[in-house]
Amino acid sequence: MQVVFGVLGIFLVSIALFFAILYTNLFAFGYSFLNYVYFINSRIEFLVFYVGVLCLVKFFWQRKER
Repeated sequence: MQVVFGVLGIFLVSIALFFAILYTNLFAFGYSFLNYVYFINSRIEFLVFYVGVLCLVKFFWQRKER
């Protein structure tokens, strides 16, 4: 079960960061940095970043307790 949290966490974080890089094109449309951060944090693609980080924390926390 620990490996599932590790793989799922890495997958979700990488997907979220991929979309964050993809959305950097918004700067070309006149978005400021604060608008970009607000837009990224409101997208479902980036909200999985937080879930992925929680999965990785759970994965590493369980490994540390062993």
